[in-house]
Amino acid sequence: MSETATSESVLSLENVSIGFDKGNVLDGLSFSVAPRETKILIGESGSGKTLILKLAAGLIQPDSGTVQMLGHDLGRMSERELLAFRRNIGFVFQEGALFDSLTVAENVAYCLREERVKEEDIEPRVRESLRFVEMEDTLEKLPAELSGGMKRRVSIARALVSRHAWFSMILLRRASIR
Repeated sequence: MSETATSESVLSLENVSIGFDKGNVLDGLSFSVAPRETKILIGESGSGKTLILKLAAGLIQPDSGTVQMLGHDLGRMSERELLAFRRNIGFVFQEGALFDSLTVAENVAYCLREERVKEEDIEPRVRESLRFVEMEDTLEKLPAELSGGMKRRVSIARALVSRHAWFSMILLRRASIR
């Protein structure tokens, strides 16, 4: 991959390999994601979809190859730098990973409160984010009252609500988000 392609990419994996006791799961994987481009990871269980997302977030390091996200070589960053960097990434987990005891609004607002956003700014941002995924009418519902697709949409809203979340990684299996 050329230097130009890497610097213009939001995410770039170059010749990445990672394995475990039974051998390599990813072997020489290379691809990039350009700004505003969407990539969907589809594959059988154990094929490495979740590993790719963990690599892209710097949660694990490859056995070989390089992973660059938003212009940062994740393999060269300290754990402290990675922790600060991860605050700029929104995650949507396959099963939603919502807090069961919190309402939809509270789930979406969670990271804003962790970031100490002013209370008067939280509600409009939560509503805007939920409106974007067509879920604004579920503000007071609990996750148990939602379908699987609705939970995924709330998770997407939660990942997008933080204005500095430059890149949202979404893992969708074979089903649509609705």
